[in-house]
Amino acid sequence: MDGSYDAKVSNMLRVSRFFAIISIVSAHITSLSEYKVWSDIYAKIGSTGVICFLFIAGYYYKKYDFAVLVKKKFVSVIIPWLFCGTVAYFFPYIISSRLSEISAVKYFEWLIGYKTYLYYVTVILLCFLIFYSHSKTVIILSLIITPVSVWLTSVKALEPLTAKLHITEYLNVFNWIGFFGLGMLVREIPSEKFYSFIKKTRLAVIPAWCVIFALSVALNVKFGYFGLKGIAFELISVWFVFCLSSFEVFNIKPVRFISDASYPVYLLHMSVMLLVSRVYDISFPTRCLSNIILVCATAFVLWLGLKISELIHIKKAYTLLTGMRVK
Repeated sequence: MDGSYDAKVSNMLRVSRFFAIISIVSAHITSLSEYKVWSDIYAKIGSTGVICFLFIAGYYYKKYDFAVLVKKKFVSVIIPWLFCGTVAYFFPYIISSRLSEISAVKYFEWLIGYKTYLYYVTVILLCFLIFYSHSKTVIILSLIITPVSVWLTSVKALEPLTAKLHITEYLNVFNWIGFFGLGMLVREIPSEKFYSFIKKTRLAVIPAWCVIFALSVALNVKFGYFGLKGIAFELISVWFVFCLSSFEVFNIKPVRFISDASYPVYLLHMSVMLLVSRVYDISFPTRCLSNIILVCATAFVLWLGLKISELIHIKKAYTLLTGMRVK
């Protein structure tokens, strides 16, 4: 592989995480519910982030000895998940003086993502296990299984099984593994060809996606995660994100910082939302920018915590607990 193209792909995917976290936060914004069109726009923007993160995780998934893999993921994924997830669970109860409503069962369900936004962590950990062998057969099977599972989910054929297993469609890992597998498959393409493909297609893909997006809003076309139309739109949207991210204008320090902090931003944004909701509810324009406001506010809280941790000499513990990447 050409090292210069490795760096270009790395920069592109780094910027992509910035757009992906904005997408995920958009899915959780409720301040626009009274504005149907804007609410629909946010819902469609919000359907891309998880797919984008799964693809990138698959792309960078390396083969390790199992013990080494467990250690790496315990440090980079599980510890921040347990710490930040715990903060995110208890925080609303504390500020609203509802401590009597706390329960061990609710806490466990919260962490694993049962009817909560933390389902992604459970899914990604299962992906690490499923694809541990890096078998081409497993990768190809994942690309077949996910559309089938999504279709079965869309026609509610899996409801009896998910109810029996006490999970939701979001915790059904088979609805997601194909996107992780796709990332692994693309990794086998030389970085020069991958980057060149994105760069050559971006002037066609970006306006085409904008037209599709605008028409879907105008015609009130519903996508969502669990439908074959949704899969098609999500894949085109990820392609769009990569194309947008290939422009050097986005490769700037604030974007890189938020990208590197995207995991703790994801884990903690719901807690920060409780603090800043009054700010972005001030007017209609601030509501329309509430996804960006919330991402920036969460990133600022994390940055402030990082600076304080440096002053009191606990930076290593802070980055370990929050999952902050410091470069």
